Amino acid sequence: MRSGTARQGILQPKASLILSLTPQSDLFLNYGVGFHSNDARSTVVNQGGVPALPRAAGYEVGFRTRPARTGDRLDLALSAWRLDLQNEFVYVGDEGGTEVRGPSRRQGVEMEARGRLLSWLWADLDAALSRAVFRDTGDPVPLAPTRVVSGGLTLVAPHGWKGSLRARHLGSRPAIEDESFIAKGYTVLDARIACARGPLEIILDADNLTNRDFREAQFYNVSRLPGEAAPVGDIHFTPGTPRALRLGIIVRY
Repeated sequence: MRSGTARQGILQPKASLILSLTPQSDLFLNYGVGFHSNDARSTVVNQGGVPALPRAAGYEVGFRTRPARTGDRLDLALSAWRLDLQNEFVYVGDEGGTEVRGPSRRQGVEMEARGRLLSWLWADLDAALSRAVFRDTGDPVPLAPTRVVSGGLTLVAPHGWKGSLRARHLGSRPAIEDESFIAKGYTVLDARIACARGPLEIILDADNLTNRDFREAQFYNVSRLPGEAAPVGDIHFTPGTPRALRLGIIVRY
């Protein structure tokens, strides 16, 4: 059990610039500095003199447009970004914590689209491709996402009825630096039906509509089961939730 206290400060300058190319289109640039910590213990446990608040610098350039011919029916955006971390904290299963692995760089592209297909039907799509590597070796950062996609359809019907069908996808990514083990990706489909009457709203959610088998949390660990001659490295994972129905009632007053 580790505990302690630490105090440290860091300047966090941020800047944004937006250029309106047309009444419907904007070019934007963003820059910001902050700090990185994915484990609170890393801020109070000194790991070889590493700063408790490693510096994180982010850069982004992008373009957003709402085509004139579509009115308010379509909104599109595309951006490229980079995130430099002074030190990367990587999860270590044997210790149940994180350890410092040196500076890292993440960079990628993101796309989003929002559209009104009919007066009662909307569609949306968000997609991101990225790569994260350690700057001193070029090896991939374990478990850093490489491909994330989400999207769906949403409808609003008369008399308080609403519904949605949504998909979420997480791509496969390296579970260890040498890429000898891969955390498998998955795609899951969810649905919702809701009806509101005055202050009362009833919601029915269907999670993992197709009952797909998938691995949610995944980590590479070395373990040894009874009867095994030597420790074995493998992917340890939490099974994804099977098909489930949830009924909820909301009362607003």
